[in-house]
This record gives sequence, C-alpha cells and structure tokens, in this order.
Amino acid sequence: MRDRLMAHPLRDVWRRLPPKRPLGVAALLGAVAWALVVIILAAPGHAGYPSSPAGWLAASWPKSYESVAEMATDASAVVVGTVTAIDAQTVADGGIPFTDFAFSVTQVLVGPPLPRTITLHQTGGVRNGGAVELPDDPLMRVGTRYVLFLYEFAPGRFYVLGGPQGRFVLDDEDRVWSLNLEVAAARGEGPEIAGMPLDAFRRLVVEH
Repeated sequence: MRDRLMAHPLRDVWRRLPPKRPLGVAALLGAVAWALVVIILAAPGHAGYPSSPAGWLAASWPKSYESVAEMATDASAVVVGTVTAIDAQTVADGGIPFTDFAFSVTQVLVGPPLPRTITLHQTGGVRNGGAVELPDDPLMRVGTRYVLFLYEFAPGRFYVLGGPQGRFVLDDEDRVWSLNLEVAAARGEGPEIAGMPLDAFRRLVVEH
C-alpha cells in the first residue's frame, strides 16, 4: 500500500508572526485532516522568480527522493506540459494560502491518459499584493513548461510530488533542469538534473 503520507503534499508548515502557537487545519486538500502551523516571514524572492514582499512560508516534505525512478514509482502520473493560467486562489484555516493552476498536458510519460487540461494545487498565493510562497518551492509561473511528477488527491486535481523534488523546468531546447539547480533554497532536495535532453529524461522515467 502506498505510504499514507503521500496523500498530503506537506508534512509540516510553521508560522512565526503572533501568536506563535499551533493552528489546526482540518481536511486539507479535502481528504485528510492534518495539524499544520504556518510561518509568514518578510523575505525577498529568489533570482529568476518574482520578489515576495508579502512574505514566505516554511515547510518540510513527507519524503526525500534520491532518484527519478523512486519518484516515478510513487507518482500517479509523470507529465510534460505548460502552466497556462491561475484558476483560483484560496486561504485555508490558519491563513495558509493555496493556488490552483491550469496545466496543459502535452505528454504523459507515466500513468493513465489524462484530460488535456488538469488542475495543479500548490501551497502559496498572493497576500497584500505580493507573493507568499515556500522559498524552496516558489509559485509556478504561467507560461513555463515543466516535467512534473504528480499525485492525484481528487479526480482531475493534482499536487507535485515532494514539492520542489518533483518539479523540473523544460527549456526552449527541450532540456530538463531540476528545480534544485534553479532555486537556491531547494539545493540538496531531490535528484539533480542539469540540462538533460527530454528524450533521455523520458527513458529514465519510463524504464524505472
């Protein structure tokens, strides 16, 4: 049986601004009730991403992955595609922001056939006109192509497995880059992939 922790994208989230105490968040992602606490700090964004004047979140992930093959085993699907729009932004109990993105699927590398457009659910959002996000897993950017290792927590709704670990940027030359090489705070999280051709990366995933 797949690890029950996989039904939830985050293991822990912390909050610092007063009051400094745990806040319960019930039925996060509409599936499993978890106790979460959020931390919102004033901090700038990372190079290549929008600045975050409203602050950022801190979290730990339920599992650390050593290889692409290990992630492919846990994933509901591995897909190639483009973030096309922001569908919705919500704030859960305790003030945790979430963003739903529309994602156009161009290839399914692992998993069953998917609709042409799916919904990606990510921790983080906009607060007071600025982004509030995880420093190691900044909000996805509309128009960017990604290779994503996904977990389906509700029909047609997915989150990225392991946060930054399961998110790879696809450049204009169809080369794959792990987020831990794009974002300083994600260094050491997940396997490092530096400009691997998509066809070679696909073989790593499909032959796991």
